[in-house]
Amino acid sequence: MPKRPTLVTAICIYEGLAGLFTLGGEVLSLYLFYAVTPGAHTLPINHLHSAVTLFSAILSLGIASSLWWMRGQAFFLSVLKVLLNLFATVSLFYVLFSSRLHGIDRIGNSPVAVLVFWLPRFTEAALLLVSIAITIYIYRVTIATPPPIIPSGSTDGYIP
Repeated sequence: MPKRPTLVTAICIYEGLAGLFTLGGEVLSLYLFYAVTPGAHTLPINHLHSAVTLFSAILSLGIASSLWWMRGQAFFLSVLKVLLNLFATVSLFYVLFSSRLHGIDRIGNSPVAVLVFWLPRFTEAALLLVSIAITIYIYRVTIATPPPIIPSGSTDGYIP
């Protein structure tokens, strides 16, 4: 088994905690929403976004697990997560901006309202860029780097 770099360990911890906190937060928010408003119906984008968020959290746990063992499938799981998050971000931007273009302006034009509207969008875009950078690094570490060649008869801590 190849030696795990320190940054890979940090990415494993990041992905694992992100998956756990996202799962917990999403389940808690859905529970609280339906507990407070039992007969409420939400927009379909909210259900889509919840499903994408839950699947993304499960993918994060899979990435953390497979990257811990330095497996190549961590890259493919990470690509799937990036594509899923890109789809969610684009669809959410489309819904938000199409409603603004059609005159449904719920936030007003005060600086605080604009900040409250734009800050989560910029944060989501920044996290998408971080996820793309992590995916590129995972590719370089797991797939682009060939496994080390162990000479036959060597007993340098490697047990076949």
